[in-house]
Amino acid sequence: MFNRKSITMNLRVLPRLLLMFGIILIGIACNFLSQIPYSPTKRSFTDPCATKPDLGLNLEAAASAITVTSTKNNSPPNFGTLGIEGARRLADEIRPTDTFCSLTVSPSTQAVLEQADQLIKDGKAKEAQTLLENWLAEQEKPENGNALHLAAEGITDSDRQILRDVFRAAEKVYDTGGNPQPFVDYATEIFRSMATQ
Repeated sequence: MFNRKSITMNLRVLPRLLLMFGIILIGIACNFLSQIPYSPTKRSFTDPCATKPDLGLNLEAAASAITVTSTKNNSPPNFGTLGIEGARRLADEIRPTDTFCSLTVSPSTQAVLEQADQLIKDGKAKEAQTLLENWLAEQEKPENGNALHLAAEGITDSDRQILRDVFRAAEKVYDTGGNPQPFVDYATEIFRSMATQ
């Protein structure tokens, strides 16, 4: 049977054994974690114009709406349903068209983005990142005359166009592993200047 002395001895040793076991487990965990390559977490960035906003329209219900399909002189109108294509066209017509997202990327910026894409495909992501950062530096120069440059391409709404271009370039620089924040900061400056006009 157990005597009191051995039970007391075991109770004194037990905390030490648990402590040693805990230290061994921590050592194993640290060794495992040290073998995982470090990758700094970066915030995800997507061009805000990449997807059309969902206006909450029920296209299926709108497709069954009754509409006039044709009218002729001296005859009653023909009625039919709007149909899914008609519902989509209607939804597109009520989307705002005066936002920067309604614009396409300007040709000069598109050329830079395509050049960056080619560099990325060639495994030169750092060079693509530098190209885009240099592009941004050019945009930020007041003497560069962005409005004049865009006007030469037939673009008159330069502030909205620059916003569109900057957000697209920000997404591309993020794809290269770069930091899109300077692009977003520049876009914020443009928003502020537009608000005070």
